[in-house]
Amino acid sequence: MINLWQKSKPEGASKANIIDLWMENPHHQWIKNDRTIYRVFRLLADSITLKAESFFKAEKVLFLVSDGKFSSALSKTNENHVIIIYPELFKLIKSASPLHAVAILAHELGHIFHNHSYRKLGRLEAQLEADSFANSLGLGRELIDIIWEHSNDEEGMTRIQKLQQTLGSQSKL
Repeated sequence: MINLWQKSKPEGASKANIIDLWMENPHHQWIKNDRTIYRVFRLLADSITLKAESFFKAEKVLFLVSDGKFSSALSKTNENHVIIIYPELFKLIKSASPLHAVAILAHELGHIFHNHSYRKLGRLEAQLEADSFANSLGLGRELIDIIWEHSNDEEGMTRIQKLQQTLGSQSKL
C-alpha cells in the first residue's frame, strides 16, 4: 500500500500545489468532473517527493485519454509533457482499488522526470529507471502486480526482480 506520510514535507509546503497546477489545465476537465478520477490524481500528486515536486511544478504535464493499452509518456510538445491514458488504465482509475493506476501513472511520470525522450537509453534501462521512480513514491508493490499480470516476458521478469530487490533492501533499513 502507498505510504503517503513516508516522505513528509516541511511545515508550510503544500502538495496540493501540484494537483492545483494539473487542474488549471483546461484539458483536465475530465479529471475534475469525476470524483473517482480526481481522487486517483490526488493520490498521485500526494505521493510525489520534494525533489520530484520542484521538477513537476516547473514542467507542465498534460494527461489525455485515448485508445491503446495502459499509458504512454511522450516528449515535451510546446509547453507540455504528455501522458496518454488508454482504456485499460482508465478502467483501473475508475476501479474500487485504484492504486495500481497510480503506480502506472507514477511510472510514466518517471519517464518524464528522467528525460527519457532526450537520452539514449535502451528500453529496459528506461523502464527500470521509471520503475525506480514509481517505487520511490511508495508504489513498488503495485507496480510489481501490474508487470506480473501484463508482462510475462524476460523484460518484465527483470523489472519485477529489480523492484523486489529494492523493496527487500528497503524493508531491512
